[in-house]
Amino acid sequence: MPTVINRLGDTTRGISTGFHMLDYICGGFGKGHLIIIAARPAIGKTSFACNIAANMARVGLVVPFFSIEMSKEEITERVMLSEAQVDKYAAMQSTKAMQSVMDVGDKIKDWKLFVDDRGSLSVGQVVSTAYKIKQLERKLDCVFIDYLQLMQMDKNENRNQAVGAMTRQLKQMAKEIKCPVVVLSQLNRAADGRRPAVSDLRDSGEIEQNADMVILLHRENPEDTQTLAIVGKNRHGKTGDIDFVWHPEYTRFMEPVMKNVNVPKGTFDR
Repeated sequence: MPTVINRLGDTTRGISTGFHMLDYICGGFGKGHLIIIAARPAIGKTSFACNIAANMARVGLVVPFFSIEMSKEEITERVMLSEAQVDKYAAMQSTKAMQSVMDVGDKIKDWKLFVDDRGSLSVGQVVSTAYKIKQLERKLDCVFIDYLQLMQMDKNENRNQAVGAMTRQLKQMAKEIKCPVVVLSQLNRAADGRRPAVSDLRDSGEIEQNADMVILLHRENPEDTQTLAIVGKNRHGKTGDIDFVWHPEYTRFMEPVMKNVNVPKGTFDR
């Protein structure tokens, strides 16, 4: 009973995402929770996940990042440019800009951000690797997987059944390793040109059913920088919209500067 009372009294008991308003809406990413981040192509779901993973690693958290689509080198480059807030082409042409990126590289060497870029990973391989990292580091804070539809599926099941089975297994994994598992997912084509809904998650309604939280990224115009992060489902807290500014030149989402807004910061587990 005391544990339950403490949980109810702590409205921000999850792992901080590093984004103030997202933490305020969702209470951080809860231990044992399955979080889905979804968007149509070219909106920036990988970058959004990289930004959150970097925010966590920057404060000393242990963060495995399973990248099925992009190589370890590509993910590392994104993180370095994003942290330095330097355009890739500027870094290639300017000694000063390149030095900024190199300085960031020296810092992130000490991060506990583990990028695994093996192609077509199965849930079993993710679980096995996550446990090895937990044993090595003596803790595990948040797991990222990019992305669901590229994971190795059971060939004896149709796609909807296979994706549903994988999300059930990933939810079970989150509970067993006692940390948030963040999985990226595609949205159906029906979401093109309009505000997406949780029902637009591609391939299986079970994604929505098994997820504790679903965050949908949306831009009215793909060329715009104004981006909405829509918390469309939150089994353990609030839903709502959070504004972000997208900086494609160094693949970073940033919260807009807000004036005369008083939002409690709260305390997050680390």
